[in-house]
Amino acid sequence: MTAPGDLPRDQEGQQPQRLLGALLADYSFDAGPGLTSASIIRILGEFGVTESGARSALSRATQRGLLEASRGSGATRYRLGEWGRSVHQDRLVRVLRFGEATEWDGSWTVGIVPASVGDRVERRRWRQRLEDVGFGSLADGVWIHPRSTVDDLRALAAAQGVALAAFRGPLELDGVSATDAFDLRSLRAAYARFLDEYGSFATAATSVDGGTALRVRTTVLRDWRRLSLTDPDLPAAVLPADWPQSHAREVFLTVRRLLARTALAHLRTLVDADVADHVRPVEPDGA
Repeated sequence: MTAPGDLPRDQEGQQPQRLLGALLADYSFDAGPGLTSASIIRILGEFGVTESGARSALSRATQRGLLEASRGSGATRYRLGEWGRSVHQDRLVRVLRFGEATEWDGSWTVGIVPASVGDRVERRRWRQRLEDVGFGSLADGVWIHPRSTVDDLRALAAAQGVALAAFRGPLELDGVSATDAFDLRSLRAAYARFLDEYGSFATAATSVDGGTALRVRTTVLRDWRRLSLTDPDLPAAVLPADWPQSHAREVFLTVRRLLARTALAHLRTLVDADVADHVRPVEPDGA
């Protein structure tokens, strides 16, 4: 298990764009004059990101429209544009709500794709797209999901140019389980890694310094989002009794809560003086 004060594995210098995205989702800098590139370089440097890596992440975020640049007196400043703010607000709400206990009506959305659809490359692309949105393959060409709607599935198929038959209802399976369509073994291993990396911080958060608090609070959000994109969030009724999602969610929320004040205080030391008092944690509606 990771000791408090250590960075979780697979973090140092890794994926500066995702780190920047997690920071922009979790903290608001917009009430002040905006962040300078020097501030962004200092912040990402806390995660082991080099100056060139930070500049590249900043450039790409600006090119994609997530950040808007403006120049008044002095340095260029960056802030979230309306589109970027909306994207991050929606993303943060989804991530924070992932794993909440919700009711399930016992029905499954089923899509049946004819074997004749497309060539091998097209079928592989379609398979990947379905897996990306949480569908599992029950048999060749048969895809299921407990929560997605038929309309969602048909819209997805239309966007990919795929013809399919779709319906929603209970599944009566003889000798197999609907969960056989999903790779629960890999998901369980992913949750085990998450708990191994962050579990210690849920019990010893008050003993870490400001830099560690900022890094861990940011990376736990990023890694919980990774899980939310991998886990189809199957209903508890079809999962093993010892399924680790609820425990992992409790650790995620506890780490964020316990590290919040220390992380914010440290983040304010990394930005320019005229920005520090304006830095706030984001509190999205609906989360």
